[in-house]
Amino acid sequence: MALREPGLILDVGSFDGKDAVRYARSGGHRVLTFEPVPGKANAIRETIQNSGFAHLIEFFPVALSNYTGTADFYVSKTKLGKKEKKVSGTEQDAFS
Repeated sequence: MALREPGLILDVGSFDGKDAVRYARSGGHRVLTFEPVPGKANAIRETIQNSGFAHLIEFFPVALSNYTGTADFYVSKTKLGKKEKKVSGTEQDAFS
């Protein structure tokens, strides 16, 4: 028996999609998950599709804000201290 009734979870900052899957698996929750870094989108979609819980998870490849419109979003392509190592976003991702 679940500890609580299934609800709606907003996962802001999907990263790899694994938390969204855990939320859906843990109690049948519906999950809306958001990730603005373009290079992460395909991996997140794949994680969700392979989870067995895709019917409960909706992925949005966007950022959330309290403003309507668009903004520049910068994605760091290298990790600090690493020469030209390609990454799909780091702690340096930021809005202008």
